[in-house]
Amino acid sequence: RKILFTVAASVFLGMSTLVQATEGKLVVVTSYPPDTTTTFKKAFEKKYPGIKVEMLKKKTTAGVKYLQETAGNNTSDLFWASAPDAFEILKGDDLLQKYQTKVKGIPEKVGAFPINDPDGYYKGFAASGYGIMWNTRYLKAKKLPVPHEWEDLTKAVYHNHVGMSAPSRSGTTHLTVETVLQGKGWEEGWATWKET
Repeated sequence: RKILFTVAASVFLGMSTLVQATEGKLVVVTSYPPDTTTTFKKAFEKKYPGIKVEMLKKKTTAGVKYLQETAGNNTSDLFWASAPDAFEILKGDDLLQKYQTKVKGIPEKVGAFPINDPDGYYKGFAASGYGIMWNTRYLKAKKLPVPHEWEDLTKAVYHNHVGMSAPSRSGTTHLTVETVLQGKGWEEGWATWKET
């Protein structure tokens, strides 16, 4: 079987034919935490009581690797993650199945960023905001001003006080890096990241 990624509302509310074909089990490979996936699992199993949902929790890169390694004997039905580049890799490996969503009203783009694969192999289902967060006690203890924009983090006062997860290990962080690069352009974007 090929993996299918689509709009969450369609997957969890209206895919009885695909799900019935999986012999009473829907296997989801996802990077999302249980506090998110449990809600969808419960709603799906309530709507389709004869189908058990199994969530395989894997970081995005580990999920892609898992799907590549199990492609010859695939038992996964859905890949649910926030990194469009992961879906491009799976698409390039011919591991995705096309799907037409029944959900209406999701825009094709947010700004200049496309939500869905133009060939129909994956669909976006949520838009997330990215930004800066800070520990108020840390700022107070170190006598640091509150940052308001990315450029604020390039100021010398923040040197050795800024951190982020590795973009190679987090699809969300990778998207954050990409968003700054796309918004500012290659040269200015990388300059901002290097100064941060």
